[in-house]
Amino acid sequence: MQNVYDYAGYNLHVCMICDGLDMENKPCGLFVSREGAIETAFVLNWFTPYITVFTQGLFEVGDAMRQKLKDHGYPLVEMPIAKFLGKDHEMSGVELIDGTVVPLETGLVAMGSHFFNAYLKGIEGLNWQGENLVTDEMCRTSHPRIFALGDLKVGLNQVAIAVADGTLAATAIWRDIRRASEPRRWEENLVKS
Repeated sequence: MQNVYDYAGYNLHVCMICDGLDMENKPCGLFVSREGAIETAFVLNWFTPYITVFTQGLFEVGDAMRQKLKDHGYPLVEMPIAKFLGKDHEMSGVELIDGTVVPLETGLVAMGSHFFNAYLKGIEGLNWQGENLVTDEMCRTSHPRIFALGDLKVGLNQVAIAVADGTLAATAIWRDIRRASEPRRWEENLVKS
């Protein structure tokens, strides 16, 4: 997708939670890279019912999903995008590789996640929920010395959450170290018996 960064962060969004109200009742493009990400349309419709799903032909859309989109009136565009259209960082649509223009006023990029977790797969005893690790309230996994932060753990996949997770994990680690250490004494003030 050429020139996507001309509009990203303006009216082309990556977080429905953060920017859903900016998409309210506007013709919206949902840009996905796998079939599961199309499910985003059925949450995005809380903000706008005017959703066109773009796959760029990157994967085959199954019959059940095609029917679900049809039942909701959401067009499915599988042709690759040549470029985004607009002016002064305001996207006004996309041009497909065949020259067809699809007018839009906003968009959501829901490309899915790539989990960098393969290095943890061989550790026995870790509890997984899909590709995410299950943690306690301090981000500790089922292994006492492994903590998971951000999109590695079950929860919201946002930078602000990951920062907070880091604070929780650091606090838990500090507590573990502190509890394992003997209290320090001010030797000079101790009365010798």
